[in-house]
Amino acid sequence: MKNLKNLIYIAPLVFAIGCAPEFEDDIPAPSAGSADFSTYVSVGNSLTAGFQSNALRRVRQENSFPAILAGQLKLAGGGEFKQPLLDEGVGIGSSLNAEFGLDYSVDCLGETSLGPAPIASQGQIDQFNFPAAMIGASGPFNNVGVPGAKSYHLAAPGYGDPAGVLQGTANPYYARFVNPQNLQEPVINQAVAVNASFFSLWIGNNDILGYATSGGIGQDHNKTMNIDPTTYGSADITNNNVFANVYNQLIGGLTANGATGVITNIPNITSIPYFTTIPTQTPDLRQGQADSLNAAYAGYNALVDLALAQSRIGQNEANLRKVNFSAGANGWIVIDSDLALITDTSGNPLPKMRQLKPGELLTLTTPSDSLKCFGMGTSSPIPDQYVLTRNEINSIQSAIYSYNSTIEKAANDFGLAFVDANAILKEMESGISFNGVTYSTDFVTGGAFSLDGVHPNTVGYAIIANAHIDAINEKYGANIPRVSVDAYEGIVFP
Repeated sequence: MKNLKNLIYIAPLVFAIGCAPEFEDDIPAPSAGSADFSTYVSVGNSLTAGFQSNALRRVRQENSFPAILAGQLKLAGGGEFKQPLLDEGVGIGSSLNAEFGLDYSVDCLGETSLGPAPIASQGQIDQFNFPAAMIGASGPFNNVGVPGAKSYHLAAPGYGDPAGVLQGTANPYYARFVNPQNLQEPVINQAVAVNASFFSLWIGNNDILGYATSGGIGQDHNKTMNIDPTTYGSADITNNNVFANVYNQLIGGLTANGATGVITNIPNITSIPYFTTIPTQTPDLRQGQADSLNAAYAGYNALVDLALAQSRIGQNEANLRKVNFSAGANGWIVIDSDLALITDTSGNPLPKMRQLKPGELLTLTTPSDSLKCFGMGTSSPIPDQYVLTRNEINSIQSAIYSYNSTIEKAANDFGLAFVDANAILKEMESGISFNGVTYSTDFVTGGAFSLDGVHPNTVGYAIIANAHIDAINEKYGANIPRVSVDAYEGIVFP
């Protein structure tokens, strides 16, 4: 019989039954207040495009948070909301993959469990077949969310030039709907061309995310964009001052015609399921197992002591690097590139390894079979690209704080509605309820995140749309009805 208790280190499924919502009499009619929703444009990255479960897909675009929001704004004078929709199909991710769904697999222990897997052998690669796939002639579009975009990409000429896609200097998601009369047109210019009366802007996540998901190694997209990393920031975290300058440039362009809008800050990236699902400690060890591991690391520990005695490292680093297992759960052995380079008596470099400390994190992509059956994390270290150390987390938190200060100041300076996505995610860590159903940041079972562990699912995007509605109502004295979150599709189980 299939063992369904293993859902990639996920707790057993809990099914919640929602209560019917209560309605009050004499609900005021929808109104725009001091805002004008007649023409709405949304600007951002994958979170704006409707990306989820590792791909962009038409059915998800149709339920992007701006599409949900536009449907409610229409009740108070909003107009048509045109999106650069893909053809019907299985979607396409950045690796040309199809969208992920839940499927059964057998692990190295012979146990059957549910986990994410592509729903087809490949994605809709024809959607990146240029020039045939280009739909820009049907624009301009009201949703210019571009998966993968960082803040400065929105203002970069050539970001959607199809000729640059194969060279890695352009983004295929934007190349689909770039203005065919001006292939160099920046994303923000296309948004401004809509001449919107109202806008939403959510950007900045990707200015940090690539660094975080790569375990602090960074993918260095600046090189592929021919951008000087000393100007924009290295290792995929955009320089704080650059972000502030670009962000205010974007706001200036969107408000130049007198438009009002709503802007959203950056949630705490390290609290999303991508970083909180894989346990940071080993399963409980028996005393005999711990003794065997300690014997195996005795030579390594002796070399660390020698480096300390020879003043090649200090006491703090020696304490950090010494490996010690005890009966019960222990921190995994990981690579930490910030450790000093030390050598053995023959001059060979020692691995930069230590045990994971409380508060540090592993990525969702950490190979679970290697942890379970092949000694990764115990007999051998977990590679750096799967690990977020305290120093790396501090760099992420520092950037988030700086970006969010810039965003909140812009909201105040330009008189815009403000959505505190950071606070919403924090509330969701302990659970947030709608009509008797509780949603959390737990992977799959939490009900609000998609199967890539980074992007919301459709339920999550409905929650985000409601947060925007609340902010708009408060700032502009509008009366835009919220949507019923539990009416939207969550994770589908086989």
